[in-house]
Amino acid sequence: MKRMSWTVGIGMLVACMVLAGCPSSSTSVTVPDIVGQAQSAALIAITGAGLTVGIIVQAYSATVVSGSVVSQTPAAGTPVSPASVVSLTVSMGSQPVTVPELTGQLQAAATAAIVGPGLAVGAVTQRCSNLVASGVVVSQTPAPGQQANPGTGVDLVISTGPCDDTDAMLQVSAGTFTMGRTQAGDDAAYGSFEEDPQHQVTLGAYRIGKYPVTNRHYCEVLNWALAQGYLKDATGAAWAGTGYIYAGGDLQAILNITNSDCNIQYSDGVFSSKTRTGLPGTTSYSMDKHPVELVSWYGAVAFCNWLSQMEGLPVCYDMATVNWPLTVAPPTPGGYRLPTEAEWERAAAWDGSRHWIYGITSDVLTGKNTANYGESQFDPVDPFGLTSGPLTSPVGWFNGTNISPNGGMVTMNSVSPVGAYDMCGNVWEWCGDFSGLYGSGTQTNPTGPEKGGFHIYRGGSWLYAKTDARSAFRNLGLSTDWYWELGFRLAKS
Repeated sequence: MKRMSWTVGIGMLVACMVLAGCPSSSTSVTVPDIVGQAQSAALIAITGAGLTVGIIVQAYSATVVSGSVVSQTPAAGTPVSPASVVSLTVSMGSQPVTVPELTGQLQAAATAAIVGPGLAVGAVTQRCSNLVASGVVVSQTPAPGQQANPGTGVDLVISTGPCDDTDAMLQVSAGTFTMGRTQAGDDAAYGSFEEDPQHQVTLGAYRIGKYPVTNRHYCEVLNWALAQGYLKDATGAAWAGTGYIYAGGDLQAILNITNSDCNIQYSDGVFSSKTRTGLPGTTSYSMDKHPVELVSWYGAVAFCNWLSQMEGLPVCYDMATVNWPLTVAPPTPGGYRLPTEAEWERAAAWDGSRHWIYGITSDVLTGKNTANYGESQFDPVDPFGLTSGPLTSPVGWFNGTNISPNGGMVTMNSVSPVGAYDMCGNVWEWCGDFSGLYGSGTQTNPTGPEKGGFHIYRGGSWLYAKTDARSAFRNLGLSTDWYWELGFRLAKS
């Protein structure tokens, strides 16, 4: 065979390298090690080495953080031609876990169910429940069925057993009643055009608080909300324990805890009720069962939503939208909300056939043993002889059994037609409605004007005279107002 000349051989080699790109050990590229790098850094490393980014696949990984490279092809250190393709698998983080159903389980069983799939036990809050046995889960966050990353905390609310009576709700049957002041007695003498005309209102069945919300109950919900990170300062940062408390997407002030008249205090990371001094002598009284006050309309609404969340119920207000509108209106079933003005008056005044002037199933209000009101303007009954305001009394104090320390008088059983207490005096109570004048036509489940500058509150207070404690009397305030004689009670469809 005839051998190829050196000249021809070298010529062919040069032609191969220039024209065909033949592989050569002197022009190969080593694939860089990009496993564990963030995707952006890995792409820079690939192109910087003269290589080409290939297919990028995403996959779950329990060991590589989300957004970083899990594996590569070819492997690191492999010699390849310039511009060769390098493909990546990028981590999506750990595979989400389905949150288990925990409500109704004992705490120990719930804990095991949380830890088993790789979740963690979050904040554990205790509260009384008239429906759930002691030691059993009342509600959970996140809700069952939601997807969560491993290690996510699942918050639990655990029942401590039955509540005292102060959290009770009363059932009010569906029906039609006459709303607006009567034309007799104190209504005729002291009423005004805002209470006219009388008109027929039909309501679906609903429940209403037997009593106004207490300081104890408000503290329980505040402590839960604090653990959730819901309490903010004026800048939107987490509330640090001082100053006004804000909440919601538009940061509304909910409670004037800075005021010494507020019966709620914060110490060592916990909200609790204050004590105040009264009769006999210098007796110290817990404010646990006294109605919460110095709470804005927003503060009442926030409580409703948060209590609903605690109990696993749908929330009724959109706290992310301006004015926090009602989104689950009666008679649609939902969580807790403020009573509408019509619901409040129905519970305070209507016995099925007639409209009582006062929310104690009476057309007359007199004496210091019937309700906690001002016998005349700014002349409070003050049944406990408290040495400083607010001069509230425990909810339901006027029950026909209790004896007021200030004067030693046996109280009357001052209950409304549906069985509610304190719908006449003690504290004013926020309603859900914006203020507006009545019409004469019939209405069904009214919720008031869609917009407005003021919200309604009802029922009179310890500070004001009986003329304001009439069941038809309407007062109003800005959503941001808070006073030492203004609180609220709950409703629920």
